[in-house]
Amino acid sequence: MVYHADPDEIGIIASAIDEERSAAPIPKIKSHIYVGEKQSWYDILDNKPQFWGPSPRIQRWIEAATAALESQKDIQDDQVIRRG
Repeated sequence: MVYHADPDEIGIIASAIDEERSAAPIPKIKSHIYVGEKQSWYDILDNKPQFWGPSPRIQRWIEAATAALESQKDIQDDQVIRRG
């Protein structure tokens, strides 16, 4: 998955890669996101950063997008009140 907020970041479910059979190069791991949702039997054994939810960059994008949507809703609500 490529994130619109950060096109350089690719999300891959850990169990989705068969390293032995892959004909394509395996992307290098930079960090682990949504580790709060991983299965208890799956251990992360490297020293890469781990985030309970999205990465900080994606979280900032989510917050900015949410604020923009809320602002747009406020403008629309204000227009309805003026027409009312």
